[in-house]
Formats: sequence, structure tokens, C-alpha cells
Amino acid sequence: MWHWLLRAWIANAAKEQVYSAVQKEITRRAAAAEEQESGERQTCDAGIVSSEERELVGLLDLLDDAVKVEGKGFSVWKGTLGERRIVLAQGGSTRDDAGRATEALIRGHRPSCVISAGFAEALKPELRKGDIVVGVYLAGPDGGELPVDLKSSGDVLPAGGAADKGVHLGRMLCVEGGPMSPAKREELGSRHDALAADRHSLAVARACAAAGVPCLCVYVVTIAMADKPPRAAKRSGGKRSAMRSFGAFVGALLDEPGGLKRMYQEKESTLVAADALGGFLARSITSAAAQRESPRLGFKSRPET
Repeated sequence: MWHWLLRAWIANAAKEQVYSAVQKEITRRAAAAEEQESGERQTCDAGIVSSEERELVGLLDLLDDAVKVEGKGFSVWKGTLGERRIVLAQGGSTRDDAGRATEALIRGHRPSCVISAGFAEALKPELRKGDIVVGVYLAGPDGGELPVDLKSSGDVLPAGGAADKGVHLGRMLCVEGGPMSPAKREELGSRHDALAADRHSLAVARACAAAGVPCLCVYVVTIAMADKPPRAAKRSGGKRSAMRSFGAFVGALLDEPGGLKRMYQEKESTLVAADALGGFLARSITSAAAQRESPRLGFKSRPET
């Protein structure tokens, strides 16, 4: 009887050893496959994060073989600019959306540098529509500030540098909500000594800092300091349903004489601004990538893994 029990015990022990060995081998192969996949994951020379697709159309028009991929809560376009691989991410309207899109962009594409880009409101009277603002410091309404690690203006500007007309370097203020009144812009510009205001640059920069990825902030002015906010923007502000927002928009057009004409003009102005932003980004990326010795930009070839 005990011989039978001994044989059964030995058989079970051997079976457990086989199971354990197989399980270890499966785990080892899975880890090796994951490591190989990570090493083969395509990198990109620059990642661009914006809150709206209309802010990206100028650069999208300049990309070759652009392909759109829908992510969870954001959209991504992959394409090439000459020999440079570019990934554009539309993160959404909130800071949290921008932060999540930036984190996903870094994880999925390992960009050498991330650029927070989009439309901005001028906080100084000397800034005009279509001007480019490169953020050197990013400030929040609560007084917090994050420096952008720039070696010099020449590292981020195309040929002509800071002498280019309509290009400004200085502090950007990250705010919330829709377009502001002229008085509010003037007050914020004076209090924070900021050139322009945007909605998501600080979230993008913080996500980049956490991941150790260089970040730049480049914006184009679409609202001058003295511009009144569109009536439709004031009436449709806040969190509303799509139907209520559409109703507020239609109501503003009916209430305001020449509203349809103004809407058309604003759309044309937006397209011109997007083209200006896209052209500046394209020149900056290609110029920086050609100057591999510019360490603060981060446009360097990553070591092969």
C-alpha cells in the first residue's frame, strides 16, 4: 500500500515541477516579447499636443502620408515632415485631457521632444493676431510657475531668430474657460507679466517633466487684447449639452446684426492663424533636427534598443 502512495506522491511532485517549469518559460517568453516590442516601437522626432483639430490643420497640411488614429478620448495623426517623423495629438478642451494625451503620446511614440501648440489670447497690446509666442515661463492663475528649459532663442526659432517680425518670447499664462474680456486680459497680463494666455500648456509641460521629455510651448495669437469675445462664446460658455450650445450659437447669430459675416471672417482668420502656426512649427522642427548639437531642444536620435 505504501509503495502505491509513494509512487503517487512522486508522480504528483514531478507533475508540479513540469507545470512550474512551463509556467516560468511562458512568463520568460512573454517578458522577452514585451521587451522586443518596446524596443521596436517606432519613435518620432517631435510630438505636438493641442486641444482642437483646427489648431493643427496648418501643420497637417504640410505632413506627408498623414494617418489619423482614434485613441481613448483623443485623436492622433502620424506623418512625416521631410525625413522627420511627426505625431500630432488632439487632447481635448481641459487640462486633464491635455495631460492624458501627452502621457499617451510619450508612452506610445517616445518623442524626442513634445511641443504644446495652439491658439492664444494676447495679454499685451503690442501682440497682434497672427503673432507667434514662444513660452519661456509657464504660469498658472494660482501663481505657480514652470520654466521652459531653453538654451537660447536661436534653439527654437527658424532662420532669423528673435529678430523675425511677429515672434515673441516670454511668459505664458495658463487659464480656464472661454475667451476673456479686454479688461480681464489687461488685468491678467499686468498681474502675471505674461504675453499671452492659453488653456493647456502647463498640463503638457508637467506631463513632460514627469517623463523627463523636453517640452516647448509655441502659440499663435488669434484674439488681440482689445478684442471683444464673440457673443456666441459668452452665451454658450460653461458646461452645456450639445443641443443647448447649438441653440445659444444660433441665438447669437440672430441677435447680432452681421453675425453670419463675422462668423465667416473669424473662420478665415482662424485658418490663417493655423497656417502661420503650422509653418512656424515646421521650420522650427526641421531647423532643430538639423542642429543635432542643440541639447535643450532634445531633437536627438534615441539609442537603438
